[in-house]
Amino acid sequence: MNNMKKDFFKVYTFDFSEHENNAYFDTLKQFLDEEERDSLTRQKNKNRAFQTLFSRALIAYALKDNGYSFEYIKKDETGKPYFEKCTLKVGISHSGKRVAVFLGTVDGGIDIQIKKEVKAKKENRFFKKEDIKKQKTDKFYLCKVFSMYECKYKYNKEISENTAITDFSDKDYFFFVISEDILPDLINL
Repeated sequence: MNNMKKDFFKVYTFDFSEHENNAYFDTLKQFLDEEERDSLTRQKNKNRAFQTLFSRALIAYALKDNGYSFEYIKKDETGKPYFEKCTLKVGISHSGKRVAVFLGTVDGGIDIQIKKEVKAKKENRFFKKEDIKKQKTDKFYLCKVFSMYECKYKYNKEISENTAITDFSDKDYFFFVISEDILPDLINL
């Protein structure tokens, strides 16, 4: 069921810090397929379990918000999420107590990172010499660079002049979204 006729790209975020109790597992586990439910029951890191739980609930909300029927998330061999039947593109990121997803008709990438100090002493696949120097004057700079790198990695395409890179960062999180040929709408829940 699709009521949308034109391209769209929406980004949804949710801070679950006030919703972290076991009652949500029973209520929201309907949005997890059997494999994910089994995996969550074995998950020792409670925060990771909540990140998965709330990201799947957020995807269910986004689907409904855009006139689509619910569908479980699948992951390809690289770990990229997709829908088996629905043609929409989807992306997921989480850090700390916040989850973020995108839903759209075009390809995209998304990454959210809680701001923290990251230190590097030499160049590597994430950081260049100028990045290493910049960390001396901005203790969060390498975290920002890493978040942007993750966003581009998840996009997994060449960045062109038609690619929109949007910075939704705030005081506590670095938050980047890449969308193809369209600017994203942000919905905070």
